Parts: sequence; C-alpha cells; structure tokens
Amino acid sequence: MTPLMGLTIGAFVGLLAVHGGCADSSVFVTDQLQPTFQTLGPRQCLPADFDASETVPLASASAVRVTTGSLPAECAGVPLLALFYNSFAGSNGLLSPDASSFDVDGLMTVMASYSNDQTYNNAVAQIMDRCRQFAAPGLTGRQTAVYSYGCLKWSLFANCDRQQDERDALDEEGALRRARFLSGSCPLSPNTLKPILERVTGRTLEECGAGLYQGSDPYQLYEAGVARLACLLQDLSKSDGSIDFDKLRASITRGRPGAVHVLKMMNACGKGEGATRAGQFRAITVNEFAQCWASKGTFSCAFQEANKLAKEFPNDCVISAEAE
Repeated sequence: MTPLMGLTIGAFVGLLAVHGGCADSSVFVTDQLQPTFQTLGPRQCLPADFDASETVPLASASAVRVTTGSLPAECAGVPLLALFYNSFAGSNGLLSPDASSFDVDGLMTVMASYSNDQTYNNAVAQIMDRCRQFAAPGLTGRQTAVYSYGCLKWSLFANCDRQQDERDALDEEGALRRARFLSGSCPLSPNTLKPILERVTGRTLEECGAGLYQGSDPYQLYEAGVARLACLLQDLSKSDGSIDFDKLRASITRGRPGAVHVLKMMNACGKGEGATRAGQFRAITVNEFAQCWASKGTFSCAFQEANKLAKEFPNDCVISAEAE
C-alpha cells in the first residue's frame, strides 16, 4: 500500500462544513451493508495471511439485529449502515457501556491483529490517523463509532482502487468511484473547486464537459471525467505534452477559496518518484495529472461521507446485537 497524500487539516475541515455531502451521487455505498473484507479480498487488496474470521459471529448478529429485529422508535429513519456500526461497536466492547466514547485505539489494535504484514498494518494505521484528523468536531460516542468504521472502510476501498490502478487492473467498482468523484461534490472534486480552477485556466467545466459520455459504463464515465478535467487544464501543458506545474503554481493566488487544495493536489501528483531532483516536479501529462487527482482526491469523499453518516445517528437511538 502506498502512503496517503498530505492535506491541510484546517482548510479541509472548512470545505467539509460547506459541502455537507455528495447527496446527488455518493461515491461510496452508504445505504446498504457491504462487507468490507469480503469486498477487498477478491479485489486482491488484503495480505496473504489476513484473517478476520473472529469478527464474523458478532458482525452477523448485528446485521440480523438491524435488518430483521424490532428497533426502538428513536431509530426510525436512521441509515442501515449507521445502525449496524452501533450494534457492532456495542457488542465488541469498543463503544463504552454508557456510549459516551468509542475506542479508536482499540479499533486500530483489532485491525492490526488480522495480519502480520507490517506494510499493510502501517498503511491501515496511516488511514486511521487521517480519519481521526478529519472527524467533525463534537461527535458523540455513537457517532464516532459510525464515523470511524465508515471512514476506515471507505478509505480502504479508495486505497484498494489505487493499488489496482498501480497494477493496471482497476475494476469497474474503482472506475465508478473515481467517476463519481470527478463529477461529484466532494471536498477535492473539480466541481467543488470550480471557481479557482476556472479562474486559473480560463476555461469552464461546462464547455469541457460538452459532448462527453453520459451513459452507465464505469470505465467510459471515468474516462469522461478525466477528459473534462484534462480539458480544463489543457492550456497549462508544455510543448512535450507534460503539464507545466510551475505555470499552474504561478497562476494561483494564495488566499483565494480552494487555492490551497489545488496546490496540494499539484504537489501530491507532481512531486515524488520521477522528479529529477528534490523540490522539482516530475513530467506527467495533463491526463495523468487528472487521473492522479482522482486517485488521491477520492479519500476526501471518505472523510466527508463518513462524517455525514455519523451526524445522521441520533444519540437516543440505543441498539445492541441481542434480539429482543
């Protein structure tokens, strides 16, 4: 697993507050129980020795409880996934008996017990650190349980997409997720950063999106999203086809809304492996920059959607894994 990109916490949280959720088309599945490890395994994103079988009985009991049990009236309308996470956290002991706190460190310990692969465990620890940093302030214990599980799950999915992409094996699930990010309203989506991007490039997302594919094929939707962003940035390319990061950086007025996020995406995608020397940008095409933007930016959706799901959980909704 590769390290997660660095982000400016304060400004990012500000964007989370303004853009409360990708309500029109969530990047992640938020309205059903989608098994995390049963999804990651077939996508070849778990280490060979991974074993989380000990969680199956409690998870199964919690799933049955929230899908077939008689839930309290206070839980009416609460998203199924949020109900499941609360039941599971209550039964495995990570949610305190009075529900005043959720043991995030305990969750990390549990995750580390599933594999001895240090590279994998380091990546998970980094994901959990990011999830902590981007948690909305003031979450209750029950809401923290929902946020922590949701953020971990969706960040693992986004990281799996990136692993597949590095193997040139991105599947339809990953392609659709990136397409939704590129066309959605997550904190780092082009739509969210539209004012600063259009000011810098002199083009509009509307004109760049004209005539592009709008069907249902995930790969074509992803290609269309990349093409729209690449079109927006086209005038920033050099004669050899690579993007002129120095020109892009010089065009951004610091202090303008969204400027810090464009700069962060530029640094995250433009520096590192391939740069001729420290501090320089590597040579990548406009299309490659757009693809990198989608790969790294999708994590912002995980933080946002997990916070949104958590906030929808009322503190007077009390459930457990035991059937009544």
